[in-house]
Amino acid sequence: MYFTGDLTVDPSQMTKFKRVKPTKAFGKLFFYLTAGATGTKTEIETFTAVSVLQSLNQALRQCGVDNIVRLARDAEDLYLDTEGRTSDLKDAMASFEAGDQSRDFELLQLVVEHEDDVIKYLLDVRVRKQHAPGEHPISVHLNGVIKDLRVDPMTGTAEEVKGKLKTVFADQASYEAYVADKKGHFDAFVERLKAAIAQHIAADEVSSDSTRRLVRPKSKKGRVRDIEHDYDDPLVEPVHAGYPGFDDAFFYAWVWSELCFDHNIHISDTTIVDDGGHAMIDVGASGFDAGESDALLPGEQFEPPVGEDITYHADHAFSEQFESANVLSSSGDDTLNSSGGGGWLDSFSFGDSSGGDSGGSSCGSSCGSSCGSSCGGCGGGD
Repeated sequence: MYFTGDLTVDPSQMTKFKRVKPTKAFGKLFFYLTAGATGTKTEIETFTAVSVLQSLNQALRQCGVDNIVRLARDAEDLYLDTEGRTSDLKDAMASFEAGDQSRDFELLQLVVEHEDDVIKYLLDVRVRKQHAPGEHPISVHLNGVIKDLRVDPMTGTAEEVKGKLKTVFADQASYEAYVADKKGHFDAFVERLKAAIAQHIAADEVSSDSTRRLVRPKSKKGRVRDIEHDYDDPLVEPVHAGYPGFDDAFFYAWVWSELCFDHNIHISDTTIVDDGGHAMIDVGASGFDAGESDALLPGEQFEPPVGEDITYHADHAFSEQFESANVLSSSGDDTLNSSGGGGWLDSFSFGDSSGGDSGGSSCGSSCGSSCGSSCGGCGGGD
């Protein structure tokens, strides 16, 4: 069990963005991404994207989040912390100053980590130049793992985790109370971050959502080193990517489904994911009893759980087993069609730091039907 949260800024709600001059560190990022070019469409779009990223960084710092794990442009790592450094924004900016001076990009990605006395958080911040239907160009995706279940990364075992969770799985009431308490703490942090983003980015609405996620591993994991990672998958959940310093805090999640089976825990309002964090099953309020099938038992062939409000997904590690069980024929796959997206950075009326408008006054052809008049630069903005 771990928690996810999503914060998004919809361009249809953001008719005017105040572009601010990048600070010294983000100014270096801007210069790197444009190779010093000025006055071009790329320069205007990049300036705006870096301004958005800087504003998001200010919101994160307001919530005490300043530990950068990764800074990337598209699939290229501009900075990757492999040593567990803290407060490393300056290190991140300095690391790519001498790099390849390519001018264009589609995605800026900032991965940061944070922890308090209850939850350890991993946040994936993304600013996209183009957005597909159903996507938002500005998003923050959060994962949270429970700190008091951490084990030693070298010696921690599944049996140790089971000992820590003995009282939690004593009965259904204890289980629900424990999960609700931890998720409530996680949700409170998501709301604080949401308020900070709304303060630093001028938008009519910043939306938020959070879920409980339960890992159903293909095989049992006896030790921390048995955890599998998929860093190269662009859709992987941050905690499944293998960023340093998280496996010891995340290991309990790989034992959780086995404990649910052993104690016949009733599963509800939870998304079940595979080893890479890809959604397999959405379980609604009615749910199912974990001990009545092998749906959650690691090492066993998947067996569909018995329940009324269960939605199955394709495109994960258990897809073939789902097809064999014939659970996809009626519910299908909810994957969104990613074609036909639009641009947004070149279709807004952007205000400068003094309140005037500059750049982005024309609507690119890629905006078209995806954004419509709500983008601002297509006839519906200020």
